[in-house]
Amino acid sequence: MDLARPANLGAVAATHLETERLLPRPFCEGDFEDLCALFADPDVMQFVGHGVRDCQVTRRSLRRMMRHWQRHGFGLWALSPKASGQFVGRCGVGYLHELKDAELAYALARPFCGQGLATETVRRTLQHAFEDLRLPRVIGVARPENVASQKVMVKAGMTFRRRCRCDSIEAVMYSIGRSA
Repeated sequence: MDLARPANLGAVAATHLETERLLPRPFCEGDFEDLCALFADPDVMQFVGHGVRDCQVTRRSLRRMMRHWQRHGFGLWALSPKASGQFVGRCGVGYLHELKDAELAYALARPFCGQGLATETVRRTLQHAFEDLRLPRVIGVARPENVASQKVMVKAGMTFRRRCRCDSIEAVMYSIGRSA
């Protein structure tokens, strides 16, 4: 057994993971249209992976996220505001790029950017990763020019580690350990 990857812990109920303003839950097939819209937005996707994704690629991404939940008992959350239930974006941790450590990932739809929601949900996600999942460390990668994402990671307590390549893209890596 790979000690860096805990055995399937079973999906932890999303209700106790809520933030002040958001309710996270595992992705399901019903999220396909919202995820297509998020992944088709060039402003949202300018720093995510290889950019805008069509619905065929989004379908594969959604299935991969759902399989991750089945295999590991955790993964990326679909986010919605407590007040409206509308789709805000995604956030969570998972084994995303063949890296040893679980990786933090997040993306919010444009109308929800600039309100502190990313920092709020990233902090709660990291708390969940360490307290509930007992992960030893979480990393985050961002493109060097994605200053906003790097600021979110720093506000959440992550520390710059090094420059790296992720999926053949120049990136910077941040991390945080359970002891932090």
